[in-house]
Amino acid sequence: MEAGWVGFYGSITGGASAIIIGRVADFMGGHYKLAVLVLSVVLIGSTLWFTFMLYISIIPFSTVSLYASFLLIQVACLGCIPLFYELGVEASYPIAEGITSGVLTWSNNLFGLLFLLAFYIPNIGTSWMNWTALGTAVAVVPLMLLFREKYGRLSVDTGQAQNKG
Repeated sequence: MEAGWVGFYGSITGGASAIIIGRVADFMGGHYKLAVLVLSVVLIGSTLWFTFMLYISIIPFSTVSLYASFLLIQVACLGCIPLFYELGVEASYPIAEGITSGVLTWSNNLFGLLFLLAFYIPNIGTSWMNWTALGTAVAVVPLMLLFREKYGRLSVDTGQAQNKG
C-alpha cells in the first residue's frame, strides 16, 4: 500500500517540477547546461540515498527518508526533461523543432522499451534498476561538460541575432 502512495506522490511531484522548471527555463535562457548539471548532481545524490537505504542498508530506513529521496529523484529526473528538449532544439538549430523533438522522443521511447524488455530476462531481479538509473545520471555529467552550448534559436527569438550577409 505504501509503495502506491510513494509512486503517486512521486508522479505528481515530478510532473509538477517538469512544468515549473520548463516555465522557469523560459526566463533563464542561456543557462540550460548549468541547470541540467545541477539537477544531475541532485539526481545522483538522491539515487545514491535511495539505493543505499533500500538495497545496501548503509542509510537506516525510514518512511520519511523513502519519500524524501524518491521525491527528489522525481524532481531532478523529470525536471531535466524540458531542459534536455530545449538544449536539443538549440543545438540542432536551424533544424525544425518538431524534427528534433521527434528524434528525442523516439530515442527516449526506444531506451524505455529496452529497459522494460529487460524484465523478460529470467531471474534478473530489481536491484539493477537503481544501478542503471544511477549509471545514466552519472553518464550525463561528463557528457554535459563536453557539450558546447550554442543558443542560435534563442538569439533569433530574442532579436539578438546579427544579419550576416
